[in-house]
Amino acid sequence: MGPVTRDGLNREPNVVPMIDILLVLLIAAMLDLLPMWKTEVVLPVPAPAPEAGPSDGTIVLQVTPGPRYAVNGRVIEAGQLIPELTKIYAGRPTKVLFIEADKKLRYQDVFWVFGAVRSAGVTVTAVKM
Repeated sequence: MGPVTRDGLNREPNVVPMIDILLVLLIAAMLDLLPMWKTEVVLPVPAPAPEAGPSDGTIVLQVTPGPRYAVNGRVIEAGQLIPELTKIYAGRPTKVLFIEADKKLRYQDVFWVFGAVRSAGVTVTAVKM
């Protein structure tokens, strides 16, 4: 307790009732805003992405366990992957590659593919696992 004066009154403010009042005001403000929280949000349904394939000019690199590599369905040896990708992207202004990786692949195999693709000059990659 605080100091008591000669007339027996405590001159320090009692903060407990002030905190109670602030708590009641906070709850009242939250209840006032409650109808705004119940609004329904309708999210747009995304359109299905078109399948990437050789017919529309996109390049798809399939990586399967082993690891084995195929560019647009044509099998490529691991040692020839970087030179082949460099040759494919030499004349292209946009260097975009879609990587289709099997879920059974080890992380190291997928990580190696990203390094190989980057060293072949591809600037944008998209992964489908």
